[in-house]
Amino acid sequence: MEVISWATSGEPGSDACFMDVTATDGVSAESFRVSGTDANTAYVIAHATELVAKARHERELAESTPERQVVAIADAVKAIGVDLDKLDDDTAVKATVLFDEWEPGVRYATGKRLQRFMRLYRVRQEHTSQSDWEPADTPALYERVLPGQDGTAPGPWEPQDGSGGYGPGNIVTHKGFMWRSTFAGKNTWEPGVQGTEAVWEKVGPAA
Repeated sequence: MEVISWATSGEPGSDACFMDVTATDGVSAESFRVSGTDANTAYVIAHATELVAKARHERELAESTPERQVVAIADAVKAIGVDLDKLDDDTAVKATVLFDEWEPGVRYATGKRLQRFMRLYRVRQEHTSQSDWEPADTPALYERVLPGQDGTAPGPWEPQDGSGGYGPGNIVTHKGFMWRSTFAGKNTWEPGVQGTEAVWEKVGPAA
């Protein structure tokens, strides 16, 4: 532990006295303030380790954002060995943040699930990703993984980009009803809209 610098203000030993300290434990240098009767070099040197640790913790809390917290949770889940490949699609969609982020220059196997901008995709054919082959723009390589695609756990209908669509038997909820896709290919039409009666079957009211 090394105290790098300190500066004292106020009358030593009084409640109005404080000391601004910068110290390092070899991991990081942290700045903190000690006040009152503790504002003396003997106290700081004796308690430097815990003071630096406390300052680091407070700094990390202040820097924490929802995005960083989500990343931390995802890292923790991966660290304890959760096998994401064993999740069914409906569960996987709810846990999209846990999947690896798509990156260019990576060899992806057929069936691999990954996320891009918080949307979950499945690799349709093995390939090495390229920067100009974004998942949303290359339906030959990627397809969206959507809630309701297994026909048992309907999720809300979502407008589709070029990489996805609902298959035969997929069930979605939309505008207060459940709908089953009857289209033989990838269904990208909105349920309940006039003219889509041949591709969506109204199953009943949404739960």
